[in-house]
Amino acid sequence: MGIRYFAIADSRDPAKYRGIFMENRGPGVLDLVGWSWPEKAWVEDSELARYLLTDRADRTVTIDRATAERLARDVLGATLPTEKELRELVDAQRARRKKT
Repeated sequence: MGIRYFAIADSRDPAKYRGIFMENRGPGVLDLVGWSWPEKAWVEDSELARYLLTDRADRTVTIDRATAERLARDVLGATLPTEKELRELVDAQRARRKKT
């Protein structure tokens, strides 16, 4: 299926966005990566993304990659990872969790 991008609306002003997360879904695969404000980094965060896709679906909107790149730059002050970098990030974070 490939990577889908989502913007997270600000609860005080739904016309503004405060975050981005990405979903990579395929046979036997569900990777969810989002921006962590405390860490100032992209992190694999399946629980938060699932929450946003279910309980808070009213605050998420599907966006295209170009929009995700713009929001990452303008709202987060970050660079959106390439699809390859996203997969590498997920693999690295899962490997670290297995060690602990």
